[in-house]
Amino acid sequence: MQQLLRMDAAAAMMGKPGGGSGPNAKAKLAAGQVAEIAGYRLQPAMAQGLEAATLRAPAQGRRLEWLDVALQPDTLPSPAAQSVLQQWRSQGWAVRHHAVAGPAFWQTTEIEDAPDLVGATLAALQPLASYTGPALADAEIV
Repeated sequence: MQQLLRMDAAAAMMGKPGGGSGPNAKAKLAAGQVAEIAGYRLQPAMAQGLEAATLRAPAQGRRLEWLDVALQPDTLPSPAAQSVLQQWRSQGWAVRHHAVAGPAFWQTTEIEDAPDLVGATLAALQPLASYTGPALADAEIV
């Protein structure tokens, strides 16, 4: 949610189309009004949901492959990510962190390619290629 508000404020400062809400987007959302950000109309209820969202481990521990897009492929997880990863480990999950070199595609409204992220995602999902258990929809993929 913070990134969306930053994008909107930056677009407003640069006079770009779609940056109409500017720094007041958060106030508009808090007042129950729709804010337009990066060409999308963001409803107050969705903004509240995004702000309240947390990533929690399901009760049944399995495996978590955490992929971070970073400037360097050997980057450590942020302190916030480390806290989440430790929480999942403490609940019995096998956790692996992968830093993948790529563009910060979530910070732009332009289309970005992240081939290393695609490759890392496929590698993380590879064990599922030979999965013979219950239907894939029942396999806990997080």
